[in-house]
Amino acid sequence: MLLLLLGIVLPVRPAIPIIMGVNIGTSLTNTIVSLAQSTNREEFRRAFAGATIHDMFNWLTVIVLLPLEIVTGLSV
Repeated sequence: MLLLLLGIVLPVRPAIPIIMGVNIGTSLTNTIVSLAQSTNREEFRRAFAGATIHDMFNWLTVIVLLPLEIVTGLSV
């Protein structure tokens, strides 16, 4: 996002690890946000379950797609 604000154009190849890192970063954020629902047991259960599914999707995407991109070099 900062690159967009500065007007810097980043090619696709160097942007891929950044995008994967942002994917993993949001995993931590949604888990912290789900903890805010800890006052109500049922809301916390649902929020934490949603955060966990989001985390697994992000991690599996990175675990599968990043090595695939590195091995094949298909970045476009």
